[in-house]
Amino acid sequence: MKLTHLEFELLHCLLQRHGQTVSPSQILQEVWGYEPNDDIETIRVHVRHLRTKLEPDPRHPKYIKTVYGAGYCLELPAGESSVSEAAS
Repeated sequence: MKLTHLEFELLHCLLQRHGQTVSPSQILQEVWGYEPNDDIETIRVHVRHLRTKLEPDPRHPKYIKTVYGAGYCLELPAGESSVSEAAS
């Protein structure tokens, strides 16, 4: 599985705060360098692509959860310490 540069940066942003909700404004600022605004569609598209590559069933995400009205949260099950384990 190969990630694009932006997918990698998005995953890195979520991984740094795994278990915590990351707001769209934080993601836009850290991954794209934008000042916080409402450009949430950009994030949705890249999260969807990332889920397609990482999730066993992208329609029912196990790792990258949407926290409605707040952002996204990367959840790694107990005992899984890396994204490569999560992807297998």
